[in-house]
Amino acid sequence: CIEDSTHSHRFLRFVQGAPQPLAFLADDRQLLDLERFCTNPSRPGILSIDTTYNCGEFYVTPTTYRHQMLLSKRTGKHPVLLGPTLIHKHRDQEAFGYLANSTIRLKPSLARILAVGCDRDKAIKNGLTPHFPCAVFLPCKKHFEDDIQRKLTELGVNGDERKEIVADMFGSEVTREMGLIDRATELEFEKDLVELEQVW
Repeated sequence: CIEDSTHSHRFLRFVQGAPQPLAFLADDRQLLDLERFCTNPSRPGILSIDTTYNCGEFYVTPTTYRHQMLLSKRTGKHPVLLGPTLIHKHRDQEAFGYLANSTIRLKPSLARILAVGCDRDKAIKNGLTPHFPCAVFLPCKKHFEDDIQRKLTELGVNGDERKEIVADMFGSEVTREMGLIDRATELEFEKDLVELEQVW
């Protein structure tokens, strides 16, 4: 293992050779941000996890989070920043457990992460759950949007109507339209949903 007690390895924190090669990368700022933005019950942020493919012999799994103290001038939203990253040989429970365990090893308070956004990969959920016992696992927006598109197609909704319904739900970056998912409170969400149901 590479330890960071001397700060000689600011980003590469841990390396494992067996039973599978794994490398955990994170700096102190990322870990502090995760603590500030992903463990606060009054304003919980989501730790997102997404494995990249076709990068050679290894997978790269970066995490991301929204920096809640900054706003993008372009989108008006909190910007997405890179969090801890795992380089691994296999997409299995052991690898994702190593990601979570390494995160907590460097900052124990991160065991209180409240929400994890990921695809529906069981290995990710099974690997992270023992280490993040408070976390709710949420499907990423893209997968959820794909599910809605698929269901609308199955129901025979035509292309233009499908686009409208999806834009009502998820908003549109092109027109800078807000969607149902952008509502600030549950009450606003429920009120707007009732109105949209009549339109749909």
